Amino acid sequence: MARTKEFDKEQVLKKAMDLFWTKGYNATSMQDLVDGLGISRSSMYDTFGDKEALFCAALSSYKTHQSASICHAFNNIPSPLQAIKAVFGGVLTGTINDDTKGCFLVNAATELSNNNEKVKDLICQNTDEVVNTLTTGIKKGQDMGEIKTTVEAKQLAFFIYNTMTGIQVSLRAGTDKKNLSDVVAIALSALKS
Repeated sequence: MARTKEFDKEQVLKKAMDLFWTKGYNATSMQDLVDGLGISRSSMYDTFGDKEALFCAALSSYKTHQSASICHAFNNIPSPLQAIKAVFGGVLTGTINDDTKGCFLVNAATELSNNNEKVKDLICQNTDEVVNTLTTGIKKGQDMGEIKTTVEAKQLAFFIYNTMTGIQVSLRAGTDKKNLSDVVAIALSALKS
């Protein structure tokens, strides 16, 4: 008779994400995972596979959460420009990511995307999802007359996405939030019609 798992898979995945997010993929050993997750090595392998599979599952879970946060802003704020401002606010306050650890996706991209195709694919999927959401919102803002039409919506979306990514890296490096708030103000003014 097969034993039933005596742990919550989602809770274990969250613990794994926090561990990888704090230490990075390369610095997290299998023993760190066993100790940090509170499950046996065999249960970890049976449930998640190897370290890379667990990392990718954690990264995918984070990606889903981050995309949902951005979509939520556009779905609940009538003004696309204000939705973009709210997304930037979430980045600066750590509600979209942990400002002390940076963005888990950005951290993974800088650590692994050059030599790990699975991670690179997840990063590219996230970029596409966020840029598509931003593009849709910016087009709406252009139709409403609050966002400039002299630049294509997708180009503006990539500009906003890259500004967000830069802010996340800067936060991780300890840049003063006041300076980054100024970056947000400049980015928003660049969008206005």
